[in-house]
Amino acid sequence: MKNKINIEKWNINLKKFLNIENKKEVTPNYLFNKFESIYFEKIKSLTWKLYWLYNKYNLDHDEIKNQILISFWNLVNENNWKNNENFDGWFWNTLKLRTQNYFNKLHNSQYTFESSVGYNQTNLHSLNTKMQREYSIFDSEQISLEKIKKFISIDEYELLYCRLNFIKPKFSSWKQKEMLNSIKQKLSLNSLI
Repeated sequence: MKNKINIEKWNINLKKFLNIENKKEVTPNYLFNKFESIYFEKIKSLTWKLYWLYNKYNLDHDEIKNQILISFWNLVNENNWKNNENFDGWFWNTLKLRTQNYFNKLHNSQYTFESSVGYNQTNLHSLNTKMQREYSIFDSEQISLEKIKKFISIDEYELLYCRLNFIKPKFSSWKQKEMLNSIKQKLSLNSLI
């Protein structure tokens, strides 16, 4: 098969670390599954530590775990292993540092600056769209208000104008209810509703 990896020349410490000393070729999926099944608790612990460290960036656990697996894959493919006495400690420390480097690069000040500039442009466009929509709604409300002006009294017109423009009317709440009911009746008689 083309997607199998020849591991005969791999460092013996790495083979022992993944419990694949007796294999000659493995698939990438086999490596990932082996790594995840053997070191499930350590991966989970590292994921939580990185989650707590980068919590302000709203990272998901799965995103962190996937980056750990990507760092594992890159580390395995480097093939420049040193014979360390404490291979297990060296491997986990290197994996942790590479994963942290990825997230630090992702969230450094330049990235934040570029993102905020990009997001501001998007926000400006969205704000412009909202304002255009509000103006069109406001214009249609003004047209409607002018259209019904001839059917209602001056006080009722003032009440509607205040409500449309978010101005506190000078009338009591009871009086406002009475006026609104009166407006509804007048408009229903004139069949404008």
